[in-house]
Amino acid sequence: MSRLTVIRLAALVALGALPLCGCAPSRTAPGAQVPGTDGRRGASRTDADQSVQRLKELSLALQKYLADHGDRLPNLTNMDAVKRSLSAYISDDAVFIDPESDEPYGINSILSGKRLIQFAELEKIVVFYEEQARAGGARRVAFLDGHTAAVSGSEWDEVKRTSGIR
Repeated sequence: MSRLTVIRLAALVALGALPLCGCAPSRTAPGAQVPGTDGRRGASRTDADQSVQRLKELSLALQKYLADHGDRLPNLTNMDAVKRSLSAYISDDAVFIDPESDEPYGINSILSGKRLIQFAELEKIVVFYEEQARAGGARRVAFLDGHTAAVSGSEWDEVKRTSGIR
């Protein structure tokens, strides 16, 4: 199995699209819950929780796109281009919007059209991110290998530099 296949499978497991147990995946897509809930009746999710879920859905859509397009990244020059490229893998356009700012997520446009093989450390390169830092300076981001994380304000400058975000 190639390194990219292993990374893609690990990302799909982490995103809940593939189970670890070897059983068949459920027919419910990750994030297919009622928007604004965390799966419990009447429970409201915070904007931060919604943002994490949306970034995970974007990551999963991107991983599926990569699998279908020979590991070549889509047009990432702006959110309209991203929507056109990923729309077949996304069921709700709200996924492209940060719920706290009500603005589209930031996109690492320098990655546009490149192949995964061009990058040595996929786990360190941000693809999508919250444009506005949250209280305390943290922001949530989605990395090229498919995982999502919260990045502290003090780490953000280094993550931006490593990812080529201007």
